Amino acid sequence: MNEQKSAQTSMVAFAVTAKILIICAAVLVLIFILLLFVFTAYSDYDSVTVQNIDYEYNRTFKKAFADAYFWNGSRDSMELTVADSVEGTDVTCLGNPSSGPTHAFLINLPDEMYPEGSFLASSAEEYNDEDYETLVFTVNIGKNISEIAEDEISPEKCGYQYVIDESQGEDGNYTYDVIYRIVYRFNVDPASEYFYSEDGRLYGKSSGELVDIFDYGD
Repeated sequence: MNEQKSAQTSMVAFAVTAKILIICAAVLVLIFILLLFVFTAYSDYDSVTVQNIDYEYNRTFKKAFADAYFWNGSRDSMELTVADSVEGTDVTCLGNPSSGPTHAFLINLPDEMYPEGSFLASSAEEYNDEDYETLVFTVNIGKNISEIAEDEISPEKCGYQYVIDESQGEDGNYTYDVIYRIVYRFNVDPASEYFYSEDGRLYGKSSGELVDIFDYGD
């Protein structure tokens, strides 16, 4: 009799354990499917260029970001307007928050403005050169922008852009001359719940703090 009860108890325990294992396996499969879906959706960005601004957008999550502005070199096109939406998707971020490393919204100059050997730098201080041209760009952003992406590598200087010319003299020594300094001025749609601008500077609306990653020409 006791052996029969013991066997029944063992069978019940086995059945319960089996059910728990089946449930756990089902939960793990579900989590894997959800993670796969999220990863695929977030990595599945398409690109589009509107008025020389590159955008990437995600149809699944209805999110888009403004990646960079490709300036044509004309002094008549130094004011740019970030679209409120592209391909039916709201543009919610200024800069690239998705592909690593992330980076701030950038102004790209024409190739001919980069002499051979020149490079883009986030600081001109180490070169001690003040004989450069300042290029001031006015950026108009709309009410949908709720996020400003930063550089993962150098967030404190990610919106600071200098073009440095590296030259080697006859003596074999290198000189570094700052050619251009890229400066930002912002205008924000008054309907924005996230940001506002004052004297061309960008501020968070809830905190009132300056978005200090950009070079405002101070």
